Amino acid sequence: MSVKKKINKNIALLEYGGSHTECMYFQIRALKEKGYNVFLICNTSLLKQFPDQSLFEDILLLHEANGELSNKEKWEDVRKIRSFTKKHDINTVVINSIEHRIMRNVLIFPLPKVKNYVGIIHYTRYLNQSGTFKWLYRKVKKVFFLSDYLLTSIKELPRKIDVATFYPIYLPSYDDFKLDKPENEFWLCSPGAISEGNKDVATLLDAMTKKKLNDNVKIILLGSASTLVQEQINKMKDTSHLVYFDGRISQSVMDAYMKKCDAVLPLMHPEIFKKKYGNERISGTYNLAYAYQKPMLMEKSVMDVNNDFKDISISYELDDIIDTINYVSAQPEEYKAALRAIQNHPYLNIEKQSEKYLDLIEK
Repeated sequence: MSVKKKINKNIALLEYGGSHTECMYFQIRALKEKGYNVFLICNTSLLKQFPDQSLFEDILLLHEANGELSNKEKWEDVRKIRSFTKKHDINTVVINSIEHRIMRNVLIFPLPKVKNYVGIIHYTRYLNQSGTFKWLYRKVKKVFFLSDYLLTSIKELPRKIDVATFYPIYLPSYDDFKLDKPENEFWLCSPGAISEGNKDVATLLDAMTKKKLNDNVKIILLGSASTLVQEQINKMKDTSHLVYFDGRISQSVMDAYMKKCDAVLPLMHPEIFKKKYGNERISGTYNLAYAYQKPMLMEKSVMDVNNDFKDISISYELDDIIDTINYVSAQPEEYKAALRAIQNHPYLNIEKQSEKYLDLIEK
């Protein structure tokens, strides 16, 4: 009878894809609460996104994640990762973005000391179709999805793979950006890149030119607005209800607005949802709404396909988006019920999600 090897408390979070750090804050919190020694391995440019670096026992910085990396640079990074995991006796590595092909280089040979490989999948299409994934699952035997809804897209899991979900619903708090909000105003935030492929901003802006918003409504496009979006805004006669940014916003600005807003507006409409998301990928906007405990205003057909949105969202049809915003801005009982539901959700809370996350890590 084989005896399972004991795993120590040294764990590395590895982000070699140049993004998705928003999923790491929750993991760091959950692991530190359980007494883990957390090590960070990431692209150099991502380090500034971790405001409290004292949380890490040590940090290893890698080259930038882009198509211009030479073979020499790739193998330099592989050697650094191998040396780092050996030096610190790291038994567990969580690959924060397992989709990236470069992970084949990292895992071509077993990492010294590592006994427990865990991967996070952001786009389930890779699981269903990618040859790289099939190769990686020789070593990565534990996999996380970022929503229960994504499980509905899985055709067939590789053999001997343990699967779980967690929702990364903890984000660091910032206090270096002060924001005043008039008491009577109702703020709707739409966080994330404000571009045609991610949000249907055009439908909202067009509707605003045809129907008047209530005086107390402010819509904050909380991300860098694309050129096309800015051009559409510039043609509007009245932009008094709108706040937008023409460049990347800092985490402290994002945090301040999300704390102050009353609801979240994903602007996830059928065409974009079908083309980019479906049941294979989720929008980061959802997890921001969960983390800050804000109800969402969702297009009805998109809202209806995902049980995660039940009770914590309010639906609208495309042709009545302004009417719905005006209705909700008066904070009727329907809005108050959704706010209570997300603030007291039995599932979308840090303690429950931490438990689910650690269950798979320690399995």
